Amino acid sequence: MPLIARRIVSLALVAAGSLLDGGCGDPECALPLGGGTFFPNAEVEPSFAVDPSDGAHLIGAWQQDRYSNGGARSILSNVSFDAGKTWTTSSAKFSRCTGGTYERASDPWISISPGGTAHQLALAFDISGSGGNRAILASRSTDGGRTWSNPAGLQVDVDPKLGLDKGSITADPHDASAVYAVWNRLAGLDTPTTATGPTWFARTIDGGNAWEPAISIYDPGADAQTIGNIVAVLPDGTLLNVMQVITCSTNRPPCQTAIDIAVLRSIDKGLTWPLPPITVAAVESVGVVDPKTNRPLRSGGSLPSIGVDASTGAVYVAWEDSRFSHAVDGIALSTSLDRGLTWSAPVQANRAPLAQAFTPSVSAARGRVAVSYFLAMASRSHAGRDFGGQPSGLTVIVTRLTAV
Repeated sequence: MPLIARRIVSLALVAAGSLLDGGCGDPECALPLGGGTFFPNAEVEPSFAVDPSDGAHLIGAWQQDRYSNGGARSILSNVSFDAGKTWTTSSAKFSRCTGGTYERASDPWISISPGGTAHQLALAFDISGSGGNRAILASRSTDGGRTWSNPAGLQVDVDPKLGLDKGSITADPHDASAVYAVWNRLAGLDTPTTATGPTWFARTIDGGNAWEPAISIYDPGADAQTIGNIVAVLPDGTLLNVMQVITCSTNRPPCQTAIDIAVLRSIDKGLTWPLPPITVAAVESVGVVDPKTNRPLRSGGSLPSIGVDASTGAVYVAWEDSRFSHAVDGIALSTSLDRGLTWSAPVQANRAPLAQAFTPSVSAARGRVAVSYFLAMASRSHAGRDFGGQPSGLTVIVTRLTAV
């Protein structure tokens, strides 16, 4: 089985320009701005999935027509049944522009079950009024991504003191009936020092026909939150939820903000998640800047990516980290060989150690691991993305893919 990227860095060859211009003529779709700027051709935050039972079946999803102050007009998706030679555009009803009720949508994530049923997750919300209307929505496609069901609300809020963020969805590669979704939910936004941001989890065990009620599986406490939750399924059925855990979020003395990469484990398909979480590593990060202007760039930060080698059971987690140079962010990679119970010391996965590397994605198969990421370098001739090869112990061999 080939290495499969959980996310891809660009869908530019799949969709060029705004695909909503002809199909969403209603001026309401571009309003209200809420103080932000509207970018009608922006396509960001792609998610990508390969059918585990058919390598020619591919689906990508992304935010279409982004706003500067959060979200986009819609989430669009493209499906290919011939390994990317041809593509067909479709959309779930996550926002008003694609037949839904919410003004904006964000955080697309897509996964495909064995047999070809596709599952998509998004954050949908209104910017008007109090801004409290928001939901985590899930939609499925029983025809491989050509059409999508009416979304199911896994968590629906109307309170402006609550916030939903960064959901992901994972189809169980060993069980076509099981699909898992996770996200974080901020509570008490009007009182930051006591606000909390627990991880929430929901599952379906009938292929997405119905979802069980969402439950909170980990609360880091006051002035703390999780973010970037992703569930991975191990060969023995164990679930790992990787996440970023932020403590002392307000950074008010004597408490100093700290960030860890951690995992939760479930051995019963998500019914229980024993605590405490297992720490993978503490995060060090200085952020990313434009090398020509020195202005800050928005990257994925230290949000983690997780990959599982189904042939060996090895688990890999990658994130953005400055520990290797203490001057620029690079890509850290940690490995677990015991189903997430213990983790190796992080190694640097990016080839150019003094170049800014960010927003990694990791995948593994047949004893090999791949890590893709962005590079920010002053010289265009040296900019690119590296592709990880076979790990020898904890050494990662990389090969250049293409210039950015």
